Amino acid sequence: MGIGSFYLARVHGNSKENNEIPTTSKVKILLDINKESLAEKIENKESFLVYIGRPSCPDCRKFTPKLEKKLTDTNKQILYYNTEVRASKKQEMRVYLNSLGIKSVPTIMVVSKGNVEKVYDCSVESQSEEIMNTLGGKIK
Repeated sequence: MGIGSFYLARVHGNSKENNEIPTTSKVKILLDINKESLAEKIENKESFLVYIGRPSCPDCRKFTPKLEKKLTDTNKQILYYNTEVRASKKQEMRVYLNSLGIKSVPTIMVVSKGNVEKVYDCSVESQSEEIMNTLGGKIK
């Protein structure tokens, strides 16, 4: 399956907290999604991309503006799953992320027909560049 059929959006780890990553865009390009909605998309065998990160993550704060610029330049949106949680929930979040094959943030996860197809560790320059090139022309 080509990556061109993926829908981009934003996933939110804790919907009760307002931990927005600062954005320079007036148009919402990072679309919030919670854990339940993410699980539903996977269960429904949907294909999509999701950016996973948190506002307090230094690597996320460096990567997010680059992602936003690429999405703005190409008139696209992406799901964003915010992993910011209270200290008492951090282990639970780690277990959940590990179940998806995510070892660190920022990450972009490619899901194809409900299966995690690829996980890009966006703190690694080569993987960050690869996903940015992919976002540049193949995703509607």
